Amino acid sequence: MPEGRRDDRRLLGVRWIEPGASELVHLGALHLANGGTLDALAAAVLDYPTLSEAHRVAALDGLDRF
Repeated sequence: MPEGRRDDRRLLGVRWIEPGASELVHLGALHLANGGTLDALAAAVLDYPTLSEAHRVAALDGLDRF
């Protein structure tokens, strides 16, 4: 689940707790390494339906919380 700052929406961290976590964490790590935002993660074009789509859904959920 991505977590971001309210003021600039910069991604602060990504955590996944599930059996397939090792297949999901790399996308969040890439965004973190490049100073990505929740907006960029939500707008990312991902394969569908796959587990990686969970990043987009979680980012959209994070944006709704702002």
